Amino acid sequence: MTIPGDCAAEFPPFHENQHIEFNVKDDESGHQWIFRCARQSATNSGIVIISGWLQFARQKNLEVGDTIHFRKELDHSTKAHHYRIGVTRNKHI
Repeated sequence: MTIPGDCAAEFPPFHENQHIEFNVKDDESGHQWIFRCARQSATNSGIVIISGWLQFARQKNLEVGDTIHFRKELDHSTKAHHYRIGVTRNKHI
């Protein structure tokens, strides 16, 4: 899955190795998913999820037109960020 660069602010920062791995909590089930991501290139700010995505998509039975929402939330007691993921289903008419 490719994520546009203008949405990259919701993801953990990349460092010199340009790969990150982070946990994401499923809004619906509470399941913790682990996604590994990479920058598309040094000149492109887009992000590619390189592992964990297919398992998530299969488990959630994603279909063309479904929308995925990533959110970064701050735990005020620990000052740490947590990540969440949700799915909005495409309504077939």
